[in-house]
Amino acid sequence: MNIERIVTGFAGPIASGKTTVSSALAHAYNLPLANFGDYVRLVARERGLGQERDILQRVGTELFEKDLTSFCISVLSRAGWKPGSGVVVDGIRRKEAIEIIQKLTEPLKFILIYVSTEEQIRRVRLYLKGINTENKIIKADSHPTESQLIFLRKRADLVIDGAQPILELVHQIADFIEKMD
Repeated sequence: MNIERIVTGFAGPIASGKTTVSSALAHAYNLPLANFGDYVRLVARERGLGQERDILQRVGTELFEKDLTSFCISVLSRAGWKPGSGVVVDGIRRKEAIEIIQKLTEPLKFILIYVSTEEQIRRVRLYLKGINTENKIIKADSHPTESQLIFLRKRADLVIDGAQPILELVHQIADFIEKMD
């Protein structure tokens, strides 16, 4: 299967490496990168709000609850995605978003990649993002936007280790897609 005709979604916990991997995949195959987190940060900035995790989670929840279809359309549009062409979608947090993205991008095939990372590595990455106390980690991980991660992992077509070298992960994803029929 041709990666340029696939919608590749990425999910995983905060600091698992999903943005790094999705960005590398999009760059390697010259695909648009639709990023839920980037769009939420943009909306927060436009509203004059900060970029702290709790603010971004609140804004993302509001966008989801107000009109998820419009939220998904905005994320895809901001990436410059055109119907009929592949796209990489980073930061999927809800199963409902998968359903809407699949409808918006039909007839293209949608695959979900779940990025998992050993907890010790993830904690180092969280620390570097300023989530540097146990209370902050618990608060970030227990927010309702993170509640569907177990479902998303089970729903994933491919689970990858976000601690592996990025180039290896891009090749692993490309090989997986190529072998699909």
